[in-house]
Amino acid sequence: MSSIMPKRVFAKDITGTVSARRPAVDVAWRAGTLLIDEPKFNGGNDLGPDPFTMIVAGLVGCTLTTLRMYIHRKAWLIEDITVHANLLRLEDPFRTVILRTIVLGQEASDEQREKLLYIAKNCPAAKLLEGEIVIDTVIDGDD
Repeated sequence: MSSIMPKRVFAKDITGTVSARRPAVDVAWRAGTLLIDEPKFNGGNDLGPDPFTMIVAGLVGCTLTTLRMYIHRKAWLIEDITVHANLLRLEDPFRTVILRTIVLGQEASDEQREKLLYIAKNCPAAKLLEGEIVIDTVIDGDD
């Protein structure tokens, strides 16, 4: 591990709250509140995306934003981009695969397509999800 002091990504923590009266989770972030809920088949009311949907949606959003910035910087005539993504769960060995397909609304050269694929594979969220993630969890008051 690096000797450089790690820097928090968010100025203010993302904070979630749930109560016994309502299974949905309110998540406060810098600009408001999100509602995370499980689908009805999993005991929720489907009032918002479930946690796995949020993870995949983050990847989709990051992919699109990163591609849009790159296309804009190169002044390419690609206006419309769609990203489809889904999870594939493998049991033995336990592994999760995210299937991601990028659909360009306009024609692109082979060179452009190759570069856009490289950019998508290296968007910040993809790099985070493919890198080592450590979840350091404590209960408040623990020493």
